[in-house]
Amino acid sequence: MENPQIIALVAIAISVISIGLVVANVFNLQTTLINLNTSLVEQSQTIKSLNQQQNATQQVIEEQRKSIMKMQDSIANLTSEIKSLEDRVTSLEQRLQPHCLIPEGCPPSTPQKPVYFPGVVKFFNVAGGDTVGDNRVLKKLPSTLPVSDWIADFDYKFTASNIPSFLIFVLSTTSEDPQSQTHTNLVYVEHGGFSGADALDVEGTLGTISTPIPISSNVQYYVELDKTPTLLTLSVFSDPARTVQVPGSPQTLAISSTDYNDNLNYLQFDGCRDCGTARTLSAGIDNMEISTIDSNGHGYSFFKDNFSNSKGWTQIGTEITVNSSP
Repeated sequence: MENPQIIALVAIAISVISIGLVVANVFNLQTTLINLNTSLVEQSQTIKSLNQQQNATQQVIEEQRKSIMKMQDSIANLTSEIKSLEDRVTSLEQRLQPHCLIPEGCPPSTPQKPVYFPGVVKFFNVAGGDTVGDNRVLKKLPSTLPVSDWIADFDYKFTASNIPSFLIFVLSTTSEDPQSQTHTNLVYVEHGGFSGADALDVEGTLGTISTPIPISSNVQYYVELDKTPTLLTLSVFSDPARTVQVPGSPQTLAISSTDYNDNLNYLQFDGCRDCGTARTLSAGIDNMEISTIDSNGHGYSFFKDNFSNSKGWTQIGTEITVNSSP
């Protein structure tokens, strides 16, 4: 016959062992949780450090970009000065010819007439301001551009340029010069840019730039900038129906779904205030239209201007105008 005391002692022993195992498991779980928390903190610090490094790298790249542009400007200025000296020498040689020994015997010079583009936004031989000159026109949009998808269309043609770096279409948060605003407050189409080539690109919130689309002088182009939640698409067409893409078009640029959340209020056309004066551009922009796209894919005209008058436009400087007379 089994002894009740022994059975009770065995039961107590089993209970103690079970409790010990439970306590050990709880302790192990706590240790695991502590280790996981420590790992998460370390990963968070690593991500923060990587973000700081990324921001620092972007700043270095931007500073290097500006430095290289200044060097390009200096070279261009020297080239311009050399050409000016060559022109002066040629002029002196011509004046010393037998039939032109004195100014009174020389044929009068024929002044060149400037090129005008009636009924458009005009870039008339706009030169870089070398951080001094501010040339642009701007207009406040009827309301803040909705965060939903939108499409901007305009016609573009340039007649002359020299290592250009000009913002031919800008949507900005404030009316400040775009070069005084942060990238998060801007989206723009640029003619030239870092390379100074005759090409169009789009620049987004992080200062990233799309692959440039080459263009040529005295050719009419039809430009479209399409914004979706995570993508900017720049297209350049050769026909007004916007069915024939030029070589190199379209180009895309990735953005975040949180970019441009109800913060674009102004339309601007801007010269390069921070560039050297050797950078120049003569061009015209016409038939500007911005359309918003709802969730069902339906388009609605949000802003439209054919620049037939300057009503509502603010002009800063003298080299970019809206519908001015020759």
